[in-house]
Amino acid sequence: EGEAPLPKGVFLFAGESGVGKTMLANIACKTLGGQIFTMYEIANTIRRSYVSGNSKSELDIVSELAELPFLTIDEVGKISNTEAVRNWFSYIIDKRHTKNLPTLIIGNLHLKSQCSKGGCDLCFENYFGGDVLSRFTENTKIVIIKSPDERTKTNTLEISGDK
Repeated sequence: EGEAPLPKGVFLFAGESGVGKTMLANIACKTLGGQIFTMYEIANTIRRSYVSGNSKSELDIVSELAELPFLTIDEVGKISNTEAVRNWFSYIIDKRHTKNLPTLIIGNLHLKSQCSKGGCDLCFENYFGGDVLSRFTENTKIVIIKSPDERTKTNTLEISGDK
């Protein structure tokens, strides 16, 4: 039997911390041969490219990410949504969209229609730039995961100290 074909388009797993988004993404990556990177890892790698003598440029790094057969970007929304971040994120999504490569995006984001504040920085629609949102409208499946934080069910965190 041959390998299962990779899904096409963008998949967004959104939900609170501890609901299993990253666990599901890791299973998908192992099953389908994908790679997973956090926003922090990508941003840190790009920042290192600015150091004199580094062998890879920012364009080299985002181009490599744009070419992976299956890419997962985790912790979307955890780093500052600067213009630079929006630019490299837009580049990666644009190139992957053009080639119809599967992309899984994971974040503690929510839909604006479900925002208790009527709109905030973690609203899916507010986090991404218009160009990215436009590409998402074509072939994106959004999965909102609602569940209690699985990590707190079995573990108790106690913090004590002298004041």
